Amino acid sequence: MIFITIPKEEKYTAEDFLTMTDEGRCELIDGYIVDMSPAPGIIHQRIIRKMIIDISSFIDLHNEKCEPFITSNVKLTDDTVLIPDIYVTCHPENLDGQKHIGAPDWMIEIVSPSNFTNDYYTKLHIYKEHGVREYWIIDPRNDSVTVYIWDEGLNDCKHYTFTDRIPVYIFKDKTPPLEICVGNYL
Repeated sequence: MIFITIPKEEKYTAEDFLTMTDEGRCELIDGYIVDMSPAPGIIHQRIIRKMIIDISSFIDLHNEKCEPFITSNVKLTDDTVLIPDIYVTCHPENLDGQKHIGAPDWMIEIVSPSNFTNDYYTKLHIYKEHGVREYWIIDPRNDSVTVYIWDEGLNDCKHYTFTDRIPVYIFKDKTPPLEICVGNYL
């Protein structure tokens, strides 16, 4: 892994950032580079791995044009590039081979102890502002999942536990719809 020392007080464009930080663990928010937490822990990785399998299986079964990705760049604007734990896009035209351009349909963040404010506040507002339809915050410390839906005039927030079967809004019209129980991943 290559580590790059970057002066944090300087503003960058998305293109500058994507060139400089190919191997780094940081994101670009409003032109400023923000360090991400250390590498995800075992529970964090286990949730990602098992969740991506369930999402992929559902999409394959329903012949959806949607596609899930893990820890890859999402360029929301010319000065904001984020790396969500998981995202699902139903717009393959927004993929350029290296990153997703614009807001994916569904963003999923798994809270790490050192970055919970980014997931609960900073990213929440960024995702809503840029047109993400569904945003999940999975919090292993509290065995909770907070789901935000911002689509078709909806501005909804629901709270779940790890034992709940959580319906995935972007697939609500499928039979059967996708439901996820995060507790099954631990």
